[in-house]
Amino acid sequence: MNSLNMASKLSLYEGLPHQTWNYDDLQSELKNKKTVTRYAFPFYQKANVISDADADKVRELVQKQNSFRKFGGYKLCGGYHPDFSLIWQDGETEIEMQICLGCHEIKVFHGKTEI
Repeated sequence: MNSLNMASKLSLYEGLPHQTWNYDDLQSELKNKKTVTRYAFPFYQKANVISDADADKVRELVQKQNSFRKFGGYKLCGGYHPDFSLIWQDGETEIEMQICLGCHEIKVFHGKTEI
């Protein structure tokens, strides 16, 4: 995560309802709201405003190794579903972190690399 320097711009996108537990709501939102698909998951098109202070706190948090732990295996939660996407952009470099609050899993994307 060395690319997340203090000059990188952070955008926050909200995910749509869960594809298993809220299927009807998801279909309604896809039909009636402006959305964008990022790495196979739908998000509302408009980014949420995040203050510089909050962006700095998030950047600090994700750069600490103890903020994460090794993947513990699949859960019976109805499938991975990102509630939020954090996207850092610094020039041509873009790193995306999709966060599932239900199963506490995070996926990180950089180009074609997924962690």
